[in-house]
Amino acid sequence: MKIFVGFISTFIVNLIVLLLANHFLPQNYVLLSYWSSWWFSFLSTAFVWALIVWLTQPIAGWLKFKIKKGLKLILVYLLTNFVALWGITRIGLGFGVTSSVWTLALAVVANIVQFTVWTLLTKFKLTEM
Repeated sequence: MKIFVGFISTFIVNLIVLLLANHFLPQNYVLLSYWSSWWFSFLSTAFVWALIVWLTQPIAGWLKFKIKKGLKLILVYLLTNFVALWGITRIGLGFGVTSSVWTLALAVVANIVQFTVWTLLTKFKLTEM
């Protein structure tokens, strides 16, 4: 059950981040394509993004860098969020970003929010980090 709480929380965080990015900066983050609706673009992008982030969770533990565990997790997930968002914009789920700088900015914001939510869930023993 704890596994699903972590995935669902990641999915919800991604939904909120995408919604806010599209709402406040629509000139840089677009959710829509000519073949799909706004809802499909919104939900599929958040789901694929959460799935990619969630599947890289075991990889973060295998890396043998000589830095603090928390910092290592932050850097691995920042890279994962950036690559996931960049890849999603390229495969055509209906999510678009104007440049890689805006992709990095969204990845940084998402990384901070995801890490905060995971820390709170771990503190309340709802999931494992």
